[in-house]
Amino acid sequence: MPWRHRITSATDRERIIEAYRAEQDFLVVAAALGVQRTTAYSIVRVYQHENRVEAAHAGGRHKIIDNETLDLTVMLLEANPMMTLTEIKEVVMDKFPIKPHFSEVTLSRYLDGELISLKMSRDSPAERNSPTVKEARHAYATWMLATGLQQQLVYIDETVFNLWTKRTYGRARRGERVHRAVGGQRGRNTTVIAAIAEHCGILYHEIHYGSVTKEVFSDFIPSLAAIIGDARSIHVLDNAPIHNGIAAVYPELNFKFLPPYSPCLNPIENCFSVFKSYLKQYLHREAPRCNAAHARQEGVTLNALREKILQVGVESALPTVTEHVVSQNYNHVNTYLVQCIECRDNLQLIYSRSTVIEYNLLPYRLFLLKQFTTKTFYTLVGSFLPDRLIFVRQRRKASQRDADMTLLSPIPLPLSPSPTSIPHLPPSLPYSQAETTHQGVRGLYCELLRGSIMTPSY
Repeated sequence: MPWRHRITSATDRERIIEAYRAEQDFLVVAAALGVQRTTAYSIVRVYQHENRVEAAHAGGRHKIIDNETLDLTVMLLEANPMMTLTEIKEVVMDKFPIKPHFSEVTLSRYLDGELISLKMSRDSPAERNSPTVKEARHAYATWMLATGLQQQLVYIDETVFNLWTKRTYGRARRGERVHRAVGGQRGRNTTVIAAIAEHCGILYHEIHYGSVTKEVFSDFIPSLAAIIGDARSIHVLDNAPIHNGIAAVYPELNFKFLPPYSPCLNPIENCFSVFKSYLKQYLHREAPRCNAAHARQEGVTLNALREKILQVGVESALPTVTEHVVSQNYNHVNTYLVQCIECRDNLQLIYSRSTVIEYNLLPYRLFLLKQFTTKTFYTLVGSFLPDRLIFVRQRRKASQRDADMTLLSPIPLPLSPSPTSIPHLPPSLPYSQAETTHQGVRGLYCELLRGSIMTPSY
C-alpha cells in the first residue's frame, strides 16, 4: 500500500512509544511495523509535548452536545424520569452557560443514541422497593429455591373486566386519534376466579357478576379442593384483602402468600394477560350488540344480554390459557428468584417474542455479533440493565472496514454459564451493512432483543 494512504494504527503507536519509554531504538520498531521515520518522530514528538499516544481527532463537525452535557442529561433523567426536554435544556444551560445552545429536537436525538426514549409512565407504589418488601421477597425466593420448586404449587387469583374492557393501543393515520365505539353503560363488573397448576393448565374457575367478597372466595376453595383430591399441593395467593384469613378457615390446607408488590412472582398474572387478550378481541366484535334493541330481539333484558355476552366471551377465552402457556409462565416467574435473592429494585426481565432470554445470557448472545461493514469507527458506550455492555469500534486501517463488536467487562451474575460451556456458533448474521451511528447500534441491539436476529439456543 502506498505510504500516503497508510494510517498508523493505535497498536503500532503504542509499540513505538513503549520502545521510546524503554530507551530503545524506536526507529527500528517503526521500521519493523512498516511506519515511516518521519511518522515515528512525529508520534514521539506528540508524546513529549502533549503526553498523548493516540492520534488526534481527524476533524469533521463537532458535537452540538458533548459528553459532559450528555452525562448530566442522563443523570437528570435517572433522578427524575418525568422531566421534559425543555426542563432538561434549562437546567443544562444554567449549569453550562458558555456551551453551545441546542434545540429540544437535537436533545431528543442524542438521548435516542443513549437508548433513552419517551415511554408511557406507570404508577409504582412508594413501598414497592422498601426494605421490608425486599426482605419478604428474599425470604420467599429462599423458600422457593429450597422447598417450593419441588412442590405442587397451585396459584389462585381473580381478574375483573366489563363490556368496556379494550386494548389500550390502536392504529390510525398520523395526526388522528383512535376512537372506539362503546355502549352508553358498561354494565356490572364480571370477575373470574381461577386456579392454575404446572403441567395441568387451568384446574378450576368460577364466574361471578359484581364484586367478589371474602365469603365468595371462601366458597371457591372447597370446590377447588374437591378437584385436586388427595394430591398434596400448596395454594399460593397474593395479598388481596379477600384472601386474608383464608388459612384460618381451612387449616387442613397448605397456603403460601406472595410478597407484597410482587406480581412478577405470580404466573397467573401473565395467564390472565393471555386470557384478556382474546377477550378484548371478542368484546370488540360483540360491542355493537350490547344495546336495548338487540335485547328486545332476543327477548331478554339488557342486563341479561350483557351477562350472556360476557359469559360466552369468558368460555371462549379460557381455552387460550393452555397447559403449555401455564408451564411457560411458571418458568418465567422463576427467573426472578435470583433478583429477589439479591434484593434488587424494580424487578424486570428482558425477553423475546417467543422464548424467555435470561438477562445473564444476553452478554454471550451479543458476543455472537461479530462484524459489520463501516467506514468510520466510533467508540460507543451504552449501559443496559442489569449488565454494563460496552460496544467498542476500534479505529483500524482505512483499507480494513470490518470492525469488531467487542463486549468488555460484563458484570458476572449468578447462574451464568461459563463461556467454555457455550458451544461455538458461526457468526453468520444478515446485518453486515449496519449504520455507524448511535441509532444503528441501537436498532441492532433492539432487533436482537425482539428476536429478529435469532441465534441458536444454548
